Amino acid sequence: YHEWVQQDPAKNSHIDGEVQTSYNRAKVLWKGGSTVPSFRPHRICRETCCVETILISIDQDDTYLMNTVSGLDLADTRIAHYETYNKLRFHASPDRFLTPDVVPCLQPGTIIQLDNHLKIHHYFFEMLRPNITVPFVLITSESDGDSPSKAVPKDDLILKWYGMNPSMENVGPENNKLDPKKFEPFPLGLSKQHPQAVYLERYLRDGTNFTNPFRDKTRFQNLNFDDDDDLFFVSFTMDDGQRKHRKAVFDEFCSDNDNASTNNSTNNISSCRRNNK
Repeated sequence: YHEWVQQDPAKNSHIDGEVQTSYNRAKVLWKGGSTVPSFRPHRICRETCCVETILISIDQDDTYLMNTVSGLDLADTRIAHYETYNKLRFHASPDRFLTPDVVPCLQPGTIIQLDNHLKIHHYFFEMLRPNITVPFVLITSESDGDSPSKAVPKDDLILKWYGMNPSMENVGPENNKLDPKKFEPFPLGLSKQHPQAVYLERYLRDGTNFTNPFRDKTRFQNLNFDDDDDLFFVSFTMDDGQRKHRKAVFDEFCSDNDNASTNNSTNNISSCRRNNK
């Protein structure tokens, strides 16, 4: 898609490079303006909070590319570690953040998003979770931290947990830990800080009608690379002491080749060439 952007710069110059949330694109129908006959809004109040149903369209998600704020987009309420970029709007806005006062109003099936930091994990499970009495869905996103960030005990009220950077050793079934069937890895998605999603969405809409260009994998089964073709190219370092696991991938592709090279001094680039076999 980067080639498509370069081929017709005039056509693409007006594209706003900022990520749009699903909520930004949605038509939100509040209880006073709903035109859907089957929607019956209701409001429930407790001593410290109130909750009411609203209607949010989902058709905009049919072609929406997953990005790093998708977890926030899905949430009914959340706990934030950092202040969210103010142009990104979500249903779980700051006035709907999860606090001790809000807990009594949680309804069965509430989707709770936690910014994936250890202190957020501690706060939720030690301060809020003991007072939650209804089944809920958990999403941990918005960081490179592990999900779960520490061992989690078996919990009958967790319906499903979707987490980035899965750390499966922190789920069960041994030692009375969370049932691993309840945990699902949650893709990181495209960055909200860069315009890839904006251009890629335009490319998929105009170029492939949102069909997956990688669905047909037969074209990868008989590759005929010339000796000088790059087969593997990655833009990250491996030798800083913290990313040793990346070297295993590099070695798998390149260790049997005399042309393999590692260059960590120029833009953290590592590349290798491999003869066709």
